[in-house]
Amino acid sequence: MEIDQRSDLYSLGAIFYEIITGNLPLIVNDLVEWTHAHLARKIETPENFNPSIPTIISRIIMRLLEKAPEDRYQSAYGLLEDLKECKRQITLKGAIEPFPIAHKDVSANFHLPKKLYGRYKDRIVLKEAFDYVCDGHAAIVLVSGYPGIGKTMLVNECLKSFVQEKGHFIAGKFDQLKQSIPYAPISAAFANLVKRLMTENQEILEAWKKKILHALGRNGTVITEFIPELEWIIGKQNPIDLLSPKETENRFQMVFRDFVMALSGKEYPLVIFLDDLQWADSSSLHLLRYLSQDANLQYILFIGAYRENEVDENHALTDMLTEFNKGKVFFRHISLLPIEKKQILEMITETLHTGNENITGLVETLYRKTAGNPFFLEV
Repeated sequence: MEIDQRSDLYSLGAIFYEIITGNLPLIVNDLVEWTHAHLARKIETPENFNPSIPTIISRIIMRLLEKAPEDRYQSAYGLLEDLKECKRQITLKGAIEPFPIAHKDVSANFHLPKKLYGRYKDRIVLKEAFDYVCDGHAAIVLVSGYPGIGKTMLVNECLKSFVQEKGHFIAGKFDQLKQSIPYAPISAAFANLVKRLMTENQEILEAWKKKILHALGRNGTVITEFIPELEWIIGKQNPIDLLSPKETENRFQMVFRDFVMALSGKEYPLVIFLDDLQWADSSSLHLLRYLSQDANLQYILFIGAYRENEVDENHALTDMLTEFNKGKVFFRHISLLPIEKKQILEMITETLHTGNENITGLVETLYRKTAGNPFFLEV
């Protein structure tokens, strides 16, 4: 998340909240819970604490405390103008009547909103897949489209919001220049999950340690060689027997499956997002194919994104798509199209803080020059 002056405005909102209500916006038991609380928990409005607090004051404070920076005040100037209007009304009338807040709120810096526009049908597909996984199943969703069309934005914006309430979202990105390194993005994604688990309190961390050790048995080293950070939780593991290359791969796939199953469950479904699959190494694709064929996997959602213009009929992903379509596992394929003109209109309206009638020509020009590709709108 971008850190700028809007972070300071959020902090100011927290100060106002405590001054007005006598309470913090969020109350947690320990430091570890703060990040989750800021991202996921809904803040109670000041009016709920004290009905005598003017509605406008409550709305101003809640706008300052919006979770998404683009939904907060964009400038101290806009906030100051609203507070001046509140003071003016109190001076003249002794009360504050409702008025549209943030009407004069324009940032001194140019910001394109970091949010998803449109894609409503695609959001529904992802939500259905996540709900299916939360019911105790496994699912696969592949998202394809041209470069810059918004594949990564779609997955990140939708799935992170779903998982905020419960579960884990991890992501890895394949690199065209690192195709010779097997499993690299998968290893990095799970390493980040381990780091996240390390922030839990000792009791929870000990529970994870027992669960992972039980799943891995005597094969802990198979995973710690793949994810060295895991030793922070389960400790140094005993050496394993040397096998032939094929047997080594088979062992790794089986042990990794058990490891993934240990990290997922009813209270914490696991979402694994792998981006740029068109550059995936063969070992990673074999691993994904192996996992997708396991009927015992539960509470796991695999999401992959790839550039469809770089995947032809001879690409390994094409064969996987065919297998997924014929398989028994829940599978959906989203082919992203360019955004529509009305989404560009919405984006420019929010960016420039102006009415639709003032930007019709600009929207037409942008739509014609970018063909509805969000990436080209940003550059």
